[in-house]
Amino acid sequence: MKKNYFSDLIRSLQLVILLLCFSGANAQVEFRYLTGFGTALYDINDSGYAIQGGGVYSFLLNSTTPMDTDATSLVGINNNGDLIGTMPIVIAGTTLNQPGYKKNGVWHPMGYFPGATVDANAYQGQISENGNYITGQMSIDCCNSQAYLYDVDAGVIEEISDPANEYSAGYCVNDSGILGGWYDPFLREQ
Repeated sequence: MKKNYFSDLIRSLQLVILLLCFSGANAQVEFRYLTGFGTALYDINDSGYAIQGGGVYSFLLNSTTPMDTDATSLVGINNNGDLIGTMPIVIAGTTLNQPGYKKNGVWHPMGYFPGATVDANAYQGQISENGNYITGQMSIDCCNSQAYLYDVDAGVIEEISDPANEYSAGYCVNDSGILGGWYDPFLREQ
């Protein structure tokens, strides 16, 4: 008698499909439809607090707490509830947004790399889960954006760049201060 391998294959596939369907049914998925301008969620922590452009949204309470008056925007949150965003800074008589963070209920400015002009700009990437490091991208002028790593305890911002790179950005950082992001190498003429 010949063994029918095709029927064994069909039975195995049925079992795999059943297991996949069961695991998908147990996934925790929640959908919230938030209406109105500025309700997009930029970041969320494990406690159900999410960052919106104008405040912190609570999934538990289904409400938004407006951002503090010290901040001009919000970008991220970690599981400690530490926030990152921007705060005002005055350079040469012009008010700009500088990166800042809120830890233990208090907002702290981070400033810019030395030599910042009125064309300076910054983008916040992420705050580490332990709240010790922040990464992002900044430029002291219009045209030279580089990644940075900010050490919260030391209050020191470090430019992460290389002479061979034209631009760089930091998007994520872990509890050890190791950041991830990208860089663009200078194009060399042949």
